[in-house]
Amino acid sequence: MRRILRTREAAQYLGIPESTLEKQRLKGGGPHFIRLGARAVGYDIADLDAWLEDRRCVNAREVQRQLEPREEVAQRAQRGDQGR
Repeated sequence: MRRILRTREAAQYLGIPESTLEKQRLKGGGPHFIRLGARAVGYDIADLDAWLEDRRCVNAREVQRQLEPREEVAQRAQRGDQGR
């Protein structure tokens, strides 16, 4: 059986503030969530783990790229720019 975490539990699991998780849910960029009801959402632990793994970095350049708006990343990919 899958365990679904509510926002507070998910934020604690990820080590980020609850408000950050809520903002990411509205603006995008956060982990996938599940609509449980009209005002209730939950997070599957597998989705939280996948989101964390996707954010894993090996150097500072990767961190900077994660912070860039997605449009800039898409434009750079179309140009074939490797960030040099």
